[in-house]
Amino acid sequence: MLDLIDIEPTGQRPDRFAGPKAAFAVISVKPDMSTEYREKPVMPLLPRGYCLDAEGQAWTVLRGHVRTEVLEGSDGELHCWYEYEAVNGKRVLD
Repeated sequence: MLDLIDIEPTGQRPDRFAGPKAAFAVISVKPDMSTEYREKPVMPLLPRGYCLDAEGQAWTVLRGHVRTEVLEGSDGELHCWYEYEAVNGKRVLD
């Protein structure tokens, strides 16, 4: 696997999705730097409405963000990852 994917459930979010009750999560996609340094994930930043298959579950992206931080112990090397607000299942968004 080229990227590390982490799913953190966030509970109900009626302010983000006006459909029936659903499970929501924040999905982080970070580069796997165990073999080599990479500035960002291999996976491109996904658009709203994209259906992401993560850990055998389907998630529909509501919003994507690019997050950055300076790596500890580095000389200012910037580490970048993607974070998505997502709703479970394949959804059609308006």
